[in-house]
Amino acid sequence: MDKSSLEYALIRGLEIPYMGVKVKQPTINDIDEIGLLRFSSYKSTFIILKEHLQLTDELIVITKDKSFFETLFIIDGYSNNVDSNTILYTDMLIMSLIFFLGIDINKNMIEKNMENKCISIANTEGQNIFILNNDNFEEFSELIRLVCNCDKLEIDKDTNTNVVQYADADVQKIYEDLIKQHKKDEEEKKKANDITLSDVIGSICINENTKYNYKNIEELTIWQLFYQFTAMFTKENIDIVKSQYVSGNYTFDKVPDLDWLKKVKVKLPKDNKLIK
Repeated sequence: MDKSSLEYALIRGLEIPYMGVKVKQPTINDIDEIGLLRFSSYKSTFIILKEHLQLTDELIVITKDKSFFETLFIIDGYSNNVDSNTILYTDMLIMSLIFFLGIDINKNMIEKNMENKCISIANTEGQNIFILNNDNFEEFSELIRLVCNCDKLEIDKDTNTNVVQYADADVQKIYEDLIKQHKKDEEEKKKANDITLSDVIGSICINENTKYNYKNIEELTIWQLFYQFTAMFTKENIDIVKSQYVSGNYTFDKVPDLDWLKKVKVKLPKDNKLIK
């Protein structure tokens, strides 16, 4: 798909064709029907990294040179032998595919192959119409992150790494307490600057310059929602600057801070296979 076609599909809320299947763009109504928690779990496999997985020492060794996708199958194979009641990553991935691809389980058959490490979707005749494997998982994940308007999760940095050691125990304690407080402050600052889905919906619905309210916003896709959010506040900030300039009160120290807009990921992927 070329860039203009992809952008058009995103802004129109259309399904996006990918290797024989179509990825649907989740709407607010879709999230309302399944719940925010379940929606978060459906997209979680496409945003976490290998470093986020809870691996035993044995699995760390086994999966050392394996990709994230391969590691999921290895973990599940190991978990099946230890605890059959464990929720498997591959099962969650199948549920995610059912949601994002709009799979009708009465018309399509979806299976996972633990040996070959893949998940296949077949039609009623038993013919495979899509196979998710190690070769296309990262590209497919990027498409899911695109329609969900999110990025991969960051890896938390351990601020206690290479901690300076002082001979005086009291000084050491003060130093380590300062490090902990700094980490806590950074986490709270990051949390305060995060823009949640609820923040976006609320901001759009209470804004006097939008036609959307808490009822008619349900048909917007996630991408459309954030696009609307960004466009709305960009226009407001431009209006502020124009008002300052016309009134003669324009100064550089009164220019609205637009840095927070960088957190709104309304963008198209660059330099990847999704854009042909």
